[in-house]
Amino acid sequence: MIKTDLTQANAELKRQVLKYLIPAFREKDIVEMTGLSASTIGYYRRTDKITTYQTKHKQYIEIAMADIEDTEIKNR
Repeated sequence: MIKTDLTQANAELKRQVLKYLIPAFREKDIVEMTGLSASTIGYYRRTDKITTYQTKHKQYIEIAMADIEDTEIKNR
């Protein structure tokens, strides 16, 4: 895992980095990677309305299940 200290970075850099990290990693992992606190990560997530890792994961599961159901229906 790559670790970069973003605690001293400006707000725009934090925003751009977190825009990509939040949907891809759990908050705990982002805290370890960036050195930012969970509350800071949460602030940017809420302010910029970034979809979380868990929400993205649930969406992928729902899409996969729908595809499986469609395939089963077609195969009948």
